Amino acid sequence: MYLSSLQLTRFRSFRDGTVYFDETLTVLAGENNSGKTNVLEALRLLTPPSDGRVVRWPEPRDITRGFESFSIRGTYSALDDRQRGSFLTCLRGPTSDSASLGLQYAEVPGKRRGERSRVVGPLDAPEIEPKARELVRHVHLPALRDASRELASSAPGRIEHLLRRTATDEQREALVAKARQALELLKADPVIGAAEAQVQEGVRALTAGVHPHEAHLGFADPTLTDLARDLRLRLGLAGMPAADLYESGLGYANVLFLALVVVELANTADADLTLFLVEEPEAHLHPQLQAVMLEYLRDKAEESQRRARSPGEYAGRIQVIVSTHSPHLTSAVGSKKVVILRTQAGPDVSPEVAPAGAAGRGGEAASASSFSAAVSLAQIRLREDEREKIDRYLDVTRSAMLFSRRVLLVEGISEALLIPAFGKVLYRGKSTELARLTASTIVPISGVDFEPYVRLLLTPDPGSGKRVADLVVVLTDEDPASETAKQEIDLEGAGGVQRRRALKEVSESLEAADRLSVQLSPITFEAALLGNPPSVQMEQVLRDSFLALRPRSALLWDRDVASSPPGHRGACLVRRLKDSGIGKGDYAQEIARRITPQVPVPSSVEAVLSALVTL
Repeated sequence: MYLSSLQLTRFRSFRDGTVYFDETLTVLAGENNSGKTNVLEALRLLTPPSDGRVVRWPEPRDITRGFESFSIRGTYSALDDRQRGSFLTCLRGPTSDSASLGLQYAEVPGKRRGERSRVVGPLDAPEIEPKARELVRHVHLPALRDASRELASSAPGRIEHLLRRTATDEQREALVAKARQALELLKADPVIGAAEAQVQEGVRALTAGVHPHEAHLGFADPTLTDLARDLRLRLGLAGMPAADLYESGLGYANVLFLALVVVELANTADADLTLFLVEEPEAHLHPQLQAVMLEYLRDKAEESQRRARSPGEYAGRIQVIVSTHSPHLTSAVGSKKVVILRTQAGPDVSPEVAPAGAAGRGGEAASASSFSAAVSLAQIRLREDEREKIDRYLDVTRSAMLFSRRVLLVEGISEALLIPAFGKVLYRGKSTELARLTASTIVPISGVDFEPYVRLLLTPDPGSGKRVADLVVVLTDEDPASETAKQEIDLEGAGGVQRRRALKEVSESLEAADRLSVQLSPITFEAALLGNPPSVQMEQVLRDSFLALRPRSALLWDRDVASSPPGHRGACLVRRLKDSGIGKGDYAQEIARRITPQVPVPSSVEAVLSALVTL
């Protein structure tokens, strides 16, 4: 059994949205105030906490401003026969292996707290088997947590839980007996005897004339709780002495805390499903540790699926749901495990919807006229080879596009380095355009197969209709440098023109033609920088950049490039770079250093920038 979807209606920043979950691990990603925390808050209201201490109750501020009630419905799928019996009144159909449990809340005029009702099934019938809800619990780790303080606390809770779960009754009794024996030996120490004698002398003197008393020093009879209270978690590099937690960094203290909670969950057998809700697990962790941490959580969730249980035992499954701003985490999992949270405009909505961060209703609302929507990447229709390609290439740089509303897809590193540099010159003094450029993500795909990325970014979610990106701009070469090659490509139906046509057809099939702009560079990007006719200033920048990397090649440049006819200099430049073994990235870095307001922006680059910042 696992939580497959969560429907939120008029709940905080969600007017009406559905979030879909992977059966082991789901990463909720998105910009600030997109609704990630609100999803976790809804799950906290829908399910009881694992420790039984309820600290979250529905409140009027959970209702989207402009409305008087909210509803939350969770759907659980893949129920086995025993679970179907437990959730009999919650099933979505007589033979279904899915069940729905919901929570409704409405304001009551004149009262501080509203009216809460729990409902089940597809028709929201009144709940008549409340114990069924106890089969699904949650553990919540908030974003602002002080792991060092919590782990260093003298409260015995987590450590005692570990001791009870990892040992039999006989083993625990033997441990307490050993502690008792050790304390008896310690009691016989001369230091304790001397202290006891001094106290004894005073007590005897004070009580001799009335009722004589004697004082003794001794240890309390130990219990497992006492031993757990005296135990402290310590941390250190492998092979080195362990130190107190306050001597360790916050990141490794968080790792220890997460590991302890997951082990605790794995050893707990009081629920069929435990939702492990983690806000910003990347807190205080460097990128490599973020990926390792997420893989650990996923492995533990998968282990809980395979764990054998005796008949009648709880299933003990763990399902991890994390919220994050980190592209490192989104790149560490497959696209099917990522859900993007976005804000969508609501033109027909009351203007009284709470703005972001406002007090009162709405919670993590996006703005006065917008609502949260979820885009599940698993729901996006991609061929298996397309999804595999995206998953392979979705590294940290490329996964940043999942957080951006404007995305520019380019072929290689030269475009990725130089277009922002030209943009800063072109939009100097224009704050709106410069802000839009800065907020855009430029993604070099190291090739020309743009279609999988366009599909990922522009396919609407089946439920919300929302897309990952609002605007996608593609810059690709028209390709051939020679007329002969151009004719061959045109005959074969390939090249930049054909790519543009194919991408336009894709966008039309996705009903997103107005969200895609495909710009063609007439020849290779580096060559197109010269312009036609060539710009004197730009040609000087290209020459100086070339000589910075090949200081003794001035004659070669003048002979092969500068002396060529204007219309052929671009092709000669590309050939000279190749023959000289200069990497495109190195050359682009030198060019970027020399871009100043006095250097005109090439027309092909200006067209790309205009498409990126206009809408």
